[in-house]
Amino acid sequence: MAENTTSQSVWSQSLSVKTQFGLGVWLMRQTRGQLAYFIGSLIAIIAQSVLMTLTTKIFANFLNTKLSDQMTTTTRNLVIFAAIYSSWRILQSIFSYLYTFLLGRGAIRAQADIRMQIFTKLHSLGMRFFDQVPAGSLVTRTVNDTSTFWDFYFFIFSLFSALSLIVGSFVGLFLSNVYVSSWLLLIFPIIIVILFVYQRFSSSIFRGMRAKLSELNAKIAESISGISVIQDFNQEARFSDDFSRENDNYFHARYRMIRADALIDISRDLTGGLALALAMALLGQLSLNNAIAAGTIYAVINYISAIFEPLRNITNQMSVLQEATVSAYRVKNLLSEDEYDPRQNANATGKITRGKIEFRNVSFSYDGENQILKNISFVAEPGQTIAFVGHTGSGKSSTINALMRFYEFDSGQILIDDIDIRDIDPKSLREQMGLVLQEPFLFYGDLAFNIRMYDDSLSDTAVATAARLVGADKFIDKLSNGYQTLVNENGAGFSAGEKQLISFARTIAHDPKILILDEATSHIDTASESLIQESLLKIQENRTTIAIAHRLSTIKHANLILVLDKGQIVEQGTHAELISKGGYYAELIALQNKA
Repeated sequence: MAENTTSQSVWSQSLSVKTQFGLGVWLMRQTRGQLAYFIGSLIAIIAQSVLMTLTTKIFANFLNTKLSDQMTTTTRNLVIFAAIYSSWRILQSIFSYLYTFLLGRGAIRAQADIRMQIFTKLHSLGMRFFDQVPAGSLVTRTVNDTSTFWDFYFFIFSLFSALSLIVGSFVGLFLSNVYVSSWLLLIFPIIIVILFVYQRFSSSIFRGMRAKLSELNAKIAESISGISVIQDFNQEARFSDDFSRENDNYFHARYRMIRADALIDISRDLTGGLALALAMALLGQLSLNNAIAAGTIYAVINYISAIFEPLRNITNQMSVLQEATVSAYRVKNLLSEDEYDPRQNANATGKITRGKIEFRNVSFSYDGENQILKNISFVAEPGQTIAFVGHTGSGKSSTINALMRFYEFDSGQILIDDIDIRDIDPKSLREQMGLVLQEPFLFYGDLAFNIRMYDDSLSDTAVATAARLVGADKFIDKLSNGYQTLVNENGAGFSAGEKQLISFARTIAHDPKILILDEATSHIDTASESLIQESLLKIQENRTTIAIAHRLSTIKHANLILVLDKGQIVEQGTHAELISKGGYYAELIALQNKA
């Protein structure tokens, strides 16, 4: 799945009405756990509409019978009228509060549930998915896209509120004057045509506007990420010109959206004015034969206003529906993603107890076509260190990806402790394999947390022991807060070497049977590397170690060195044996010594 391509192109394509309806249904299904809140909100909406219809009719009758002239207008009647009006406003406020509160509570909970679904889904997907999808787009799916669902739920309920008010208003109109109401029904086709044309016209403009906004954001991100290169090549002016063009494109797209919104506002207000003028003309015609009571005029005006006021809210929120629909499209696609971790066999209960590793004619590809590993075979006995060397792209990291079950291999067999890796309990597989990557990652928290990694069974002593084994205690003890020193995002403020040492300590603290080092010392300076080499030799005791090394000097002690080229083992042996052969490995050593 090419998420970055999909997320951009979705703005340039027109989703069918059927697709949009299906996405709306899907979003509403996500509210199943919050039905009580949404049903309560619906009841409040209906109560508001009924109250508006009845109170308008009551006020009209009151005006016609109690306040029609000086003879019937008494202080008592005025007090009653004021009391009725006050009661109506109080009840309207109560129902409005219940509607907003219950809908808001249900919407924010449904939004949080969807966000949790996404987060859980992401942690079930395989590494292949994350290799194809930028992290930024996944953050957008989880945070930005789900934030539009709140507006979607409010739009849907605003639509229901508008419909209930329109129905209630027409009921009130017919009760007030059937003749006028019948003529006003002619306005409805005009309203429907206006809304239909606006929806089709504005959706195209809105998609274009969002596409231009995405391009603008991409240009900003690119300029910030590559600011050092831009300044180094003195290209600030040209990038500024490029950004100016993108900015102008977005401006014009946004201007078209504003113009469309202005047109719908004018059309809606003109239609509302036409309806009111028609009603007044009809009432005027009727008054030529019989006087029209003031209460009836009040009711007609009030009901017409109640019809067109919610329409104003609906048209103003049409863009919300467009954005939420696209967001739902992307989130639903993510939740249906099936690029899972490689699956273990049914009843996989095997345990890793010694750490023996065996590859038997293992072949592997990322795309199912171009093989990266070709018939790889080797055996690592418990406690041995096996090193992989070779040029970039030779298949070193791919070997680890297959061993760690990040990817499914195509053919052959991988055994651990003479058990097929697919028959090993996934928990044991993760617990007994310790991986240290080339790029260390530290989480927000303190240093002790980053070593402990949510494992509360690790005591402070165990944390300190792990740090001491890899030499991390040397710099930690110099910090004023020691192991309680706060770590900011991705370890900002710590050197690359210090972050890697913490990563080492994190792995060793969990005491795995198998240690995997993927060029783990490449970011550590020479002084730090010499400091931890002795510690690494100690922690490798009684552990099977698979090491990928950029600096060949760090794997001289390995029991077996496998030299890879184009996915095949071209040489193997100890450091001394391979040097004496004067082959591929010896050439690599010579090249590094020259450098």
